[in-house]
Amino acid sequence: MVSKADSSTSAKSKPALKSVAPVKRATAKSDAEATEANGSETGADFIRRKAFVDRIVASSGMKPNAVKSTLDAVLHEIGDALSKGESLNLPPLGKLSVNRKKDIKNGEVLVCKLRRSRPAEKIQPTLAEVDEER
Repeated sequence: MVSKADSSTSAKSKPALKSVAPVKRATAKSDAEATEANGSETGADFIRRKAFVDRIVASSGMKPNAVKSTLDAVLHEIGDALSKGESLNLPPLGKLSVNRKKDIKNGEVLVCKLRRSRPAEKIQPTLAEVDEER
């Protein structure tokens, strides 16, 4: 006979988390029209936060929790600076400035301009590569 204590203390395993692929925005345009309008073959792909964090973890060698908190802080500060109308010069990202701003009921819409130089050869090794060389 199984007692209540035995059944309530049994270990329950958590289901494994699934990896989510980048989501493609649904539009009425065909892929050919999207390529022509966006100038890229991939159309309007979006990278979700988890996939972005995973990319940063892979390239930096940092722990995921540290990357998440750092990413949140950086994005918050970039958002605040852009809301104030400040321009940002963030190499290797580029120069980011606000072209137009519109206040709406539950937030604001910022139309930004990002000017980037052409990607050069790899300038600096990533932290993971530096660790491998040691």
